[in-house]
Amino acid sequence: NTQDQILLVVDDKDKFLGYEKRVVCHTGLGKRHRAFVTLLFDKDKKVLLQRRKHRLFDNLWDLTAISHPLHVDGRDETWQEASDRALKKEMGIAHVEIENIGGFNYYAKDGKNCENEHCVVLIGNYDGEIKSNPEEVYDVKRMEYKDFIGDIDKNPSKYAPWAILAAGFLKKHFKLFNLKKN
Repeated sequence: NTQDQILLVVDDKDKFLGYEKRVVCHTGLGKRHRAFVTLLFDKDKKVLLQRRKHRLFDNLWDLTAISHPLHVDGRDETWQEASDRALKKEMGIAHVEIENIGGFNYYAKDGKNCENEHCVVLIGNYDGEIKSNPEEVYDVKRMEYKDFIGDIDKNPSKYAPWAILAAGFLKKHFKLFNLKKN
């Protein structure tokens, strides 16, 4: 059961504080915990997006894969392991080398549930096949990066709250990284 997953609780500076069940981290005011978004770019610099099928913030457009690093079998997943797990589960994509470009804190409410996260932005390059999981994803699309940023500015209600923040983070930091050609 995903509600029993063990997440990594952190402070506003991403300093590790301990472990807590996923359900506790996402109920009421929640507890700040580590999370991530993975955004994959193809060789034409188009981004791969998904329309999420989820208990929280259902039916909104989001980045390529979204999850939390988990505490499993007595150890914490690395960003790479967590990203690979989410990409496989949500999009049917095997290992993609990712780069951690930094993160942001946010809080968003959905009924009695919430997201209270230190969200890290992971980027990578991928041109292969996508086999999205119908249990996790309604739809997928590739979009020009600048069109994606423009659409989020124009139509924020179509996107998950953290996707909007991640787009703002990317806009601000885009000059800090060079997207590598495959």
